[in-house]
Amino acid sequence: MGHIWDGGNVARELLERVREEVAQIRREGRPPPVLAAISVGESPLHEHIQALHAAACRLTGIASQVYVFPQHCHDRTILQMLAELNATPTVTGITLYGKPSTSISELGAAITPEKDVDGMHPLHLGRFITNQRVRRLPCGADIVQLLRRAGLTLTGAHVACIGDASGLGGLLALLCLHEHATVSAWRETTAWPSEVLQRADVLVLDTNDLPVMAGAVLKPGVVVVDARHRPDGWLPRRPEGLPEAVSLLIPVPSGVGPTSVARRLASLVAMYRLPVHLNS
Repeated sequence: MGHIWDGGNVARELLERVREEVAQIRREGRPPPVLAAISVGESPLHEHIQALHAAACRLTGIASQVYVFPQHCHDRTILQMLAELNATPTVTGITLYGKPSTSISELGAAITPEKDVDGMHPLHLGRFITNQRVRRLPCGADIVQLLRRAGLTLTGAHVACIGDASGLGGLLALLCLHEHATVSAWRETTAWPSEVLQRADVLVLDTNDLPVMAGAVLKPGVVVVDARHRPDGWLPRRPEGLPEAVSLLIPVPSGVGPTSVARRLASLVAMYRLPVHLNS
């Protein structure tokens, strides 16, 4: 029987290291790092992410500032806030979530590279895409870590990415390519790419418009990363309800969410300790 990943254990290990780092910073007589989080829109998903951030910051001693904007807020308003946060010396890093992936890309470019905790600025993305070493890996790096933790070797594996609604599918495809995996990216979702599914060792779902699963055949032992905002259908929340072929389900954000937050805070502390040099 397959099982559903709970990223809590990995997150706790990361957060404990972050807590020790922040305690050392305080012993040095310095204030803790400050994370500014901009959330666009209100939903149970956003509330869940905010709760994870708040709990992680309390545990580690990191100072947190949260700015919530309505879903249909004009980008100009958010850009103005980003400009203010960029110019605030006490803010160490900035994270942004909630807008569609197209807007996230544009708004992410407005965060100064020195404060881009998620590696979404074009400078960091360019270095990542060209496989140059960077300290800030983009969203999806935590999923690669979880796949390794689950014992999966990506070298030579076949990864199928279905959709790219949140932007995670495209980034994860590049990350897996850097790990020497074979990657198939599929945007069309009116029908399952049956031949791709039969070969995929890892299946990444990043679209809320999935077709009916009937008739599609999965490779036995496949690992599924469910990055959809509205998980439903044939991927239940209970292990006994998983399709027989699925060996592991990694849900986003309930499974990866805690690890993503922990990775973000670890990156924040690294930024605080060693600020990025744009020409390095």
